[in-house]
Amino acid sequence: MPGQTFLETVDVGVDYFTVTGTTQSSRQKVWNFGMDIVAQEKHRGNIRRLWNWKCYQGFNCGAVQVGTRDDSAIVRVAGGLAREHYRKAYEVCTNCSRVDAQVTVRADRDPQKLIHAEYNRALKWSEGFDRKPAVDIHLSNNGSATAYFNKRVSDRFGRIYDKGHQSQLPVMEGCVRYEIEFKNDVAMHHLKSLATSESPHQTIARDLSQFFKFRHCQAKWNPAGRQTLVLQMPAADRERQLQWIAKSVRPTVERLIADGELQRVLDCLGLSEFTFKRLVKLDHQLRTGRLQKEA
Repeated sequence: MPGQTFLETVDVGVDYFTVTGTTQSSRQKVWNFGMDIVAQEKHRGNIRRLWNWKCYQGFNCGAVQVGTRDDSAIVRVAGGLAREHYRKAYEVCTNCSRVDAQVTVRADRDPQKLIHAEYNRALKWSEGFDRKPAVDIHLSNNGSATAYFNKRVSDRFGRIYDKGHQSQLPVMEGCVRYEIEFKNDVAMHHLKSLATSESPHQTIARDLSQFFKFRHCQAKWNPAGRQTLVLQMPAADRERQLQWIAKSVRPTVERLIADGELQRVLDCLGLSEFTFKRLVKLDHQLRTGRLQKEA
């Protein structure tokens, strides 16, 4: 539209998918596909754990879950991994029961005000129907708001929320995310559309624009413009554990060591034997001259 001002598009893409394989061939392909992502997540430092859901048995690692049961195999992937692997998911699956797509914009005002404004427009629009379409808003005691469109079981379930508040990522500060969950047959159709598209980010931007503008939201991004992709990879399990140790354990350890309790700290942490072996090795290296810088 001439003269229309668009908000900056910070991120756009697939954010989640669930795919299954129900034939003998596709079950094996889906399982192998999921386990390849598990290996990738494990290499990144995430912990591989057993996973059970609706009679599926398999593994959960980072942002991926993979499982199998008598009639099918399943893979569920979230976040940046979903954007990375959705094309391959379409190639190996026989069905996609859910795929989420999102457009994230930098708000031109306080994100909460933008969310409430979009909600109020959609609420006013819904008043024109005898059977009013579902438009709702959830207010959290932490000050954030999420607007919802349609019912959660709908084939298209939309939401708008403060991505900066939700993610706590500096790059997302002041950003609002528009998102749709596509389910059932609509999900498979949408996954195929994206996997076979030459410009999937433009397909997502256009489809989400149509959904929210139909409900009289402004959705002020350019549905035809080139989008800026920001791939977000959450911290791996190992990194989160190390951050927790540094923040929660280290101060206590430092206080105990300052009080002369180094040996007891090592004993409590199970490091005494490890430290002794390291000292023996260091002593051996010193005696044999292996630590000398010069021959």
